[in-house]
Amino acid sequence: MRRGFLVRNTLRAVDLASRAHGAHQTSADGLEDLAESSGVARPGADPKVERPEHVAETDRMIGEREPLWITRPIWLMPILESALAIENASAIAAVSQHVVALTIGLEDYTADLGVAKTAEGGETLYRRMRLVNAAKAREIQAIDSVFGDVGDMDGLQSWAENHAVGIRGQWRVHPAQIP
Repeated sequence: MRRGFLVRNTLRAVDLASRAHGAHQTSADGLEDLAESSGVARPGADPKVERPEHVAETDRMIGEREPLWITRPIWLMPILESALAIENASAIAAVSQHVVALTIGLEDYTADLGVAKTAEGGETLYRRMRLVNAAKAREIQAIDSVFGDVGDMDGLQSWAENHAVGIRGQWRVHPAQIP
């Protein structure tokens, strides 16, 4: 059984989110993986969404296959991880009916800016507010970046309490962070 079919069947059986890698940039491989796995594309490709065209291409691929093999709704949550992506947040949010949330990837974002990510988060507040505003204007969710220090539950709690600013959810990197 090919990996894509296993992933597709798993996704159909449970409610979870998966990070799609590169469907907008690897037209042949990404299209094949999208068709096989109902949205989970090949690991290893660059998943960054920086322009609405990246989402529009994925939306087009979904539209071509939706009547054929998609049995559950596909929801897109573009991960904005660069200055260009934040500048295009409103257009990215508006490009497809499948976009149900915008999320920010602060590790890559701060690297793109050339600044250190701090526990206080001041270096990302303006950008996170841009994401919240773009999401709110389109009536979709704003999802926060992961909190990377898996062992620091107090830090995670503090981040979630002090940085919400309209954020409606947060990605987790480890099951220990869920409670």
